[in-house]
Amino acid sequence: MKILIYVNTKQSFHNTNNLGGIEILNFDLYNYLNKHYETLLTNSLTIKIKKTKWDIVISSNDSIVFDLVNAKRKILWLHNKLQIEKAFRKKQLFSILFNNIEAVFVSNYLNYKTTKLNDFFSNKEVIFYNNIDDLASKIKYYSKNDALRKKIAKSGQDKYFKLFNGNKIAKHIVDISLGNKSNLF
Repeated sequence: MKILIYVNTKQSFHNTNNLGGIEILNFDLYNYLNKHYETLLTNSLTIKIKKTKWDIVISSNDSIVFDLVNAKRKILWLHNKLQIEKAFRKKQLFSILFNNIEAVFVSNYLNYKTTKLNDFFSNKEVIFYNNIDDLASKIKYYSKNDALRKKIAKSGQDKYFKLFNGNKIAKHIVDISLGNKSNLF
């Protein structure tokens, strides 16, 4: 199995002394997966990487990579609230929604302390994890359980479209713009 882990960062993984939080998490995930699978950790998408057929591509907070690489399975790893907000601002949300992403992993810390995704989604719609070992274990588990992974991804996508459909969002924006009270949910 060939796994690509893509991290949108300017940091080099050749000198681990200069790595920050997100890079360290990705480096730890790489080290774990590389024990079991052919795994590449990168922060740049070369022509060779784009042309390679990957079994799994894991993108750390950045869905745009899914438009650029060839992968059987696409996994988005969200562990930074700001990156989620950037995806909205950069109009990368459609890349998240329409790229047949098969699993979304969200750290419980991010979930409970910042985004509160559990207010909208259950563990039947998003895969939550507690730490790097739990994340790696769940990636391994769900990569072998296609039906369950696809069911969770489909449930999450359906719930998202139900909660955040265009009409609701447009009405909310208009109401707020006009100074009217608006309750999105």
